[in-house]
Amino acid sequence: LAAVAAYASVSRGALLAAGVGLGVLLLIAPRRGALLVSAAIVGVGAAGAVYALQRFPGLLDDPTAGYGRTVEGRAFAPTLIVATVAAGLVQATVAAIKLRSVAVANLGRVGRPLALGLGVVVLVGMVALYAVKGDRIEGESASRLGSFESFVDRQVDEFLLPSIVARQGSDRLTDASGSRSDLYRVALGGFAEHPLIGGGGGSFEPLYYERRSLDAGTRDAHSLYLETLSELGLIGFGALALFLGAFGFAAARALQSGRPDRGTAAASVAAVVVLLAHSAVDWDWQVSALTGFGLLLAALVFPVPRARSRGADEPLALSGAE
Repeated sequence: LAAVAAYASVSRGALLAAGVGLGVLLLIAPRRGALLVSAAIVGVGAAGAVYALQRFPGLLDDPTAGYGRTVEGRAFAPTLIVATVAAGLVQATVAAIKLRSVAVANLGRVGRPLALGLGVVVLVGMVALYAVKGDRIEGESASRLGSFESFVDRQVDEFLLPSIVARQGSDRLTDASGSRSDLYRVALGGFAEHPLIGGGGGSFEPLYYERRSLDAGTRDAHSLYLETLSELGLIGFGALALFLGAFGFAAARALQSGRPDRGTAAASVAAVVVLLAHSAVDWDWQVSALTGFGLLLAALVFPVPRARSRGADEPLALSGAE
């Protein structure tokens, strides 16, 4: 459901942040194999639902559909429910399968040589294919690389050229145009003028109206880090970095091997990373529901102090007395 909702939002930043969070989770999770299986199950279900969503353009590409969106939403709902239930059933089935340790050990002894042999066969096949079709492969590779470089250059140019008019619907996912570069330019300009203490809290909004190149209104720089530099300078950014550094240190401690709560810590860290990544391109930190939930998740990785054992004659210490 979350994956389909993220796609239906046609938010480039949300999808990018979700991808960053998933990548971090795959790196720090204690049981990557089980996580990859779960991700594959969810990915197949989400891909099927997104593919089916293309048959309902009113939900993505037509912001003026009005009541048509409601009709298409009701028509799409059964497909989404079926995909969700199917993914859940497959996940439950996989979780219910319990292999004995002997079988797992035997599978490991057989699987490693088999995987190595398969890798050798694939490598030999690739070398043979290149020997036969080398010129054609190089020509197609060069053509595709040139197309990719052209696409990247075009996206960079569109991002650096601020525009109020942006593509709508699913076309937004392959386009970098928008007004972000104008916001970032003003924020960096404010930081350059007052690098140490910034322009003061809330100073970005009047600064933007003074220096904007687009006839667009905003209150925020759509970036926690750039707005902090603009308004609070290096001192404020240092305080933010200190807070994030404390979280990073606690996260590293919580993710140490052998800890029983390592899986919970990995999930919490990945979720906080999603929030931090998206805060780089939007104003999430001002939404209290998001920030509050993110702080609760961040708190999970900090160690809980253990209570000291107190002797029978030792008085109970008052709060703040120690």
